[in-house]
Amino acid sequence: MSLVLNNSIGWSCLQMSGGWKRIAWICALIAVAVPLLIFGSLQLSGSQSASTLGGWYLMLGILQGGLLGIGVPSRVHAAIKRDRVGKLYESHRLMPVPAGHAVAGYIVGSNLLLVACIGTLFLVGLVVSVPAQQDWRGWIAIHGAAAWLSATLCCFVAFSTAWLPKFNPALLGIILGPTLGAVSATFLPPLRVLLAPYVTGFADLQRGTVTPDLLISIAAQILLSAIFFVGACRRYRRDDVPALGFLWGFALLALWIAMTLIGILATEPLGGFRRGSEPVAVSYIVAVSLSLLLAIGPIASSASAMLRWRERRATDPHFIDPRPTGLPVATLLVGLVLLSLLLAAPKTAGELTNSVYGVNAKPIHLWLSGAAIVIFILTIASLAQAAARMRYPALYLILAWLVLTWILPPMFDGIITLIRGNFDTYPHALSATSTPFAFGLIWADRIKQAQIGLGVQAAAILLLAIAWTIIKRSNSRRDDANVAAATA
Repeated sequence: MSLVLNNSIGWSCLQMSGGWKRIAWICALIAVAVPLLIFGSLQLSGSQSASTLGGWYLMLGILQGGLLGIGVPSRVHAAIKRDRVGKLYESHRLMPVPAGHAVAGYIVGSNLLLVACIGTLFLVGLVVSVPAQQDWRGWIAIHGAAAWLSATLCCFVAFSTAWLPKFNPALLGIILGPTLGAVSATFLPPLRVLLAPYVTGFADLQRGTVTPDLLISIAAQILLSAIFFVGACRRYRRDDVPALGFLWGFALLALWIAMTLIGILATEPLGGFRRGSEPVAVSYIVAVSLSLLLAIGPIASSASAMLRWRERRATDPHFIDPRPTGLPVATLLVGLVLLSLLLAAPKTAGELTNSVYGVNAKPIHLWLSGAAIVIFILTIASLAQAAARMRYPALYLILAWLVLTWILPPMFDGIITLIRGNFDTYPHALSATSTPFAFGLIWADRIKQAQIGLGVQAAAILLLAIAWTIIKRSNSRRDDANVAAATA
């Protein structure tokens, strides 16, 4: 409560939603109106009172799920968007309010009205669950798990709205939630860890059973919430620095990879996180590709932070900030964490083709997968360093490189396949310059094509290194010539 009473931002958000009096009136209205509606429907149903109460129980559960999953995060988005668009965000930074206090004020203060309504409906549903012949412990368990997930979504929305104020991720749940949530919970290993207790383990929640899957999911949500909350605080302080930086970006990557390993390796021991009927290699390749994309953040942040530190140290004799993590060390740490994904590699190769199936995975598959990861990380590190030196946003340069290497080669191979009319040969060796397709060729047991593509990627890194060396030497000579001309 101190986050509102002793917090100017939380207090202002509360007053904009109507204040305590409005909260009391609305909760009182819900506490009277909903039971009256239930009682009236019971009078109309006659002897079917149990089924009527069961319908109300289900309706209240759906309403609570929508409020917790979409309504609460949307209120956070609306509060931060209002202040950013109205230019109040900058004035808030001038107030003596800690960043953590401010972000918590946005999350708590903007949602007090909605949380009070959810609490009132929770009590009504708890009372209804007994005559509806439902397990009241399941009602409590479902709301507890949904509250943890809603808190995670609030922290993520606070983090994303700080740099994309017009984008509300919570609204995606209206369109993609029912479909994508159920599919990803059985397909993508990290999301399987986060969402499986809510999809495949929903029957356990209805019985009020606390499973190991649920505990692991809640622990992962707590860690994700902490990372996103810190990112929102860092963005609140300054807009000109990366939201997470190397340390917290690396923590997000490590957590994502840990969830990937749990989602694949801990399937049988825990008895949950059930997979669908898709090939294991497909979900593995998608998870590794997303991990590679997450690795861009900490590497790019390390390169830019190191350059800023060196420049400030050279110009300010009183600069005493600690040295940030260097790019070689950051690249090494990120590479080692990514290489741990090889522990969850599929046990068979050839699942992606019709001609070869059930081939036992060989060391060559692991070696090539590791080489693909190392080549990608070295490429990103080179591009990040070049972008930092040229005073160019690293994200733009890396995105351009990803378009040239990840998207265009598979598209070109697709055009060739359409012209030939032989779809069994897709993808071709040119697609192996795209790292996800290189993994696809490796685990489709097309070793020769994968080796050609990885060789092209290694040659591209060598050319980048040579070009960067030439540019640095020419710039150094030009700077020396300018200094000599100025002193002459």
